[in-house]
Amino acid sequence: MSLLDSLAVPTFREINKDNSFKSVLMLSANNIKHLSKIVSLEADAIMLNLEDGVSKEEKPFALVLCAIFLTQLNKCSKKLIVRVNSFR
Repeated sequence: MSLLDSLAVPTFREINKDNSFKSVLMLSANNIKHLSKIVSLEADAIMLNLEDGVSKEEKPFALVLCAIFLTQLNKCSKKLIVRVNSFR
């Protein structure tokens, strides 16, 4: 199994089902530095942007990176939102 394959194996994650939040921080989903700081950020909700915050050329990479990151994020008290549009 390659390293990429091992990262893509889903793990159990506690899902925050609370629909109320005061602050939302939008991050570009193609930036590893941003993704790695999600747990320590002060916002109640984090929106991972795959739309206009990511160039057309980087969208496939950002989608894979976002998916892998979310499968590895075991505990996060924040509401996680993925903003996505067409990949055409």
